[in-house]
Amino acid sequence: MPLAMASAGERQHNFDESLSNLLNPGSLRKPLDMLTLVDLIESHGHRSLDLETRMRILTGINLGASAEYFAAWASSTPAMRLVRDWLRDALNPLKSQLKPTLLLLLQLLQSLPTTDRLLENRDLHDLVRDAIIDGSSREVVASANRLFEQWNRSFQNSPHLRSQNAPKWVKRRGFEANKLLGLETNRDGNVDSSPPSPSQGAPSQALHQLSDLQAQDLPEYMEAAVRLARNEGFQWTEHTAGLQILYEVLKQVVYTKELYQHVLSMQGESSQLVLDSLQLLLNYPSCITVTDRGHFVTALIRLSNRTDLYPTCLALKEVELARHPFAAGSFGDVYRGTFQGQYVAVKVRKLYATSEVSNAIKSVSKEAIIWSQLSHRNLLPFYGVYHMDDAYNRICMVSPWMDNGNVSDYLKSHSSSNRILLIADVVSGIQYLHENGIIHGDLKAVNILVTQSGHACLADFGLSKVSECSALSWTSIRDTSTSSGGSIRWQAPELFDPEDESSPLTMKCDIYSFSCVCYEIMTGRVPFYEYTRDATVMMKVMAGLKPSKPTPQDDAYKQFGLTEAIWGLITECWHENPAMRPDAADIVRCGVLSSQHDPRPDFDWNNTSRFRVAMTILS
Repeated sequence: MPLAMASAGERQHNFDESLSNLLNPGSLRKPLDMLTLVDLIESHGHRSLDLETRMRILTGINLGASAEYFAAWASSTPAMRLVRDWLRDALNPLKSQLKPTLLLLLQLLQSLPTTDRLLENRDLHDLVRDAIIDGSSREVVASANRLFEQWNRSFQNSPHLRSQNAPKWVKRRGFEANKLLGLETNRDGNVDSSPPSPSQGAPSQALHQLSDLQAQDLPEYMEAAVRLARNEGFQWTEHTAGLQILYEVLKQVVYTKELYQHVLSMQGESSQLVLDSLQLLLNYPSCITVTDRGHFVTALIRLSNRTDLYPTCLALKEVELARHPFAAGSFGDVYRGTFQGQYVAVKVRKLYATSEVSNAIKSVSKEAIIWSQLSHRNLLPFYGVYHMDDAYNRICMVSPWMDNGNVSDYLKSHSSSNRILLIADVVSGIQYLHENGIIHGDLKAVNILVTQSGHACLADFGLSKVSECSALSWTSIRDTSTSSGGSIRWQAPELFDPEDESSPLTMKCDIYSFSCVCYEIMTGRVPFYEYTRDATVMMKVMAGLKPSKPTPQDDAYKQFGLTEAIWGLITECWHENPAMRPDAADIVRCGVLSSQHDPRPDFDWNNTSRFRVAMTILS
């Protein structure tokens, strides 16, 4: 009967019969025997074979094959592809039933002659390293380590691989460093296979050995950790190791001067790997410390500025834009669009010359990186960046569409709203930013949006910065965006110091700007509304002038809810001396805000960190 007409049962019977013949010891001698076996397996579907069949094949080969048979296997592309795919299956958490084949596959690799072609097979190299990290059994770890020792001896004796023509990843490392990510064999011959602890990060042996991490080895370690994390489904638990090892590697980077400078000098694929790795960890805010988080965000921004790149998971596709902008300003346009079935706001920066493209990319990338780290009910969520299909290939910022617009416009049509609750929303968002080491830098009413439920949320993080930390002084790359740059009427007086052109933004500058936002919300007017020219406002501020207090007959007191207690809070926040201004946490706790009854429906944004992890899995 023709094969195409055979029933499934008959095809399986024919396969089993042929397989038995080819696994007979007498049929495991010649290269032709090997090619026939591999062809049979592939024609049947090598990825579809069950555990019992795979174990039968591997056991038969390991026990009965001749040296000539193994040599032919090592030189056969289909045969090595089969080993690679079966290793991937054995390490895949979703195919845990195939895990028992892992040891047999490693034993098969040990039986193969160690040719230059095998040593240059990066997929196998990485998979065997993953087997060590996986640490499913002592036998697997020991077998994988023996294999690496075998490969390393051959590497040392290979003139080709030690020459300038060898692949850089092979020549740079050989195979010595692979044990550093594994579970080290103790002096008594046992293997420490205890699961990693979240409080410790990576397994203790790996952490000890990573303390001697070399700059040239960074890409290999990060690739291995990310690949293991992917195999573990990007889960961060006491029973997974990939993300914890990645965390330890990147902590070594940001706390070691030489490694940090090396990372900031990377370009191309290596720099993209670092950006993606940093962002991957930042998607797990509860698993890393606030201090480490600040260092990681700073490193992201600096590397992005140097390379004009940003984390891959922030890139969005299939965003549809309206033909014309919904709103326009001096810095850009805002379009209404759709993404994954919901309305979104797409902010596009204006460009006036081709030479501005690079600066625009740096600016948008920085804002995207800072914004993407934030998740709070009083902060507008960030979905990602989108490349416009235009002459400049501009990148745009994508966030939820807010029908209520900014708080200034909202209050014009909702004049009876409880404005004190809106102020409480604003300072709650500021407190979250400051607790995470982020300075907003451009607080004003038009940068504060209102949700459908009437809650205020901060937006527009283009001038935000990460507060300074000791790691920043290790590099000559200074963040020039730390100077003021915000809107004159809302800026703190210390930013106008004529003796210091590089006055840095501080959290106290945000508090001053917050007081001006309070003024806008409670009066319906911008600070210093009496003066039309910003230059005049700057001179008045430098002379110690503050925005004018409304009269008792003003709508601020009569209709909008302004009280002497609120005015006292405002004046305290715009104190001339930054040290005398309260912290955001103190303002949140003050009675005039915390005593307010809030009848608005409760709400929270969907978790954007989970969204970005999902984007990473899909990428």
